[in-house]
Amino acid sequence: MANLGIDCEFSGKNDLLYKKQKFSGHAYYTDGENYMYHGTILVSVNFEQLEKALTPSMLKLQSKGIASVRSRVVNLSSIHSVITTEKVIQASIETFDCKNIEYIDKTNFTAPLEQMLSSYDWLYAQSPKFDIELEHRYSFGNVSVRISDSDGMIQSVKINTDSLYLYDFKPCEDKLTGKCFCEQAVWECIEQYIANLP
Repeated sequence: MANLGIDCEFSGKNDLLYKKQKFSGHAYYTDGENYMYHGTILVSVNFEQLEKALTPSMLKLQSKGIASVRSRVVNLSSIHSVITTEKVIQASIETFDCKNIEYIDKTNFTAPLEQMLSSYDWLYAQSPKFDIELEHRYSFGNVSVRISDSDGMIQSVKINTDSLYLYDFKPCEDKLTGKCFCEQAVWECIEQYIANLP
């Protein structure tokens, strides 16, 4: 960012800020041995569309003293009008001394799961049903837990986090499934798992 004349700072585990406003964030997801990572840089984004697309955790907004998505973010082009997407790409290449760059797009790469992930059933017809949704903010990020419950017993559970640390909560999910539902026990299970990580 210094190459673009942007004086920024790190915030939390995954954000870059300019004068307390976010212009870059990163996230990851693990599913067994599959690891997915992505990051964004806001150059010239339509904030009205952004606000419609994003529904961040209220816990996260409250913890940062933020009233809304729009009040938290900033475009790089509004900081310096000469900044474009192309200039951000070039600055990144120069900063990381990239060599042998391979540009990937739909003309030279077909994602293995593209057909499934763009299908109607995947996008609209497979919303998981859950009876209970829990959320807790830890020092490393937010943890959300979705639980399907029947007669007080946990039928299925999915645990996610927005942290950049590599947490695979499947052991917790397996341990909690089939147990009596107790919110305290859920958080204790998660906290014990995190505490025992190497």
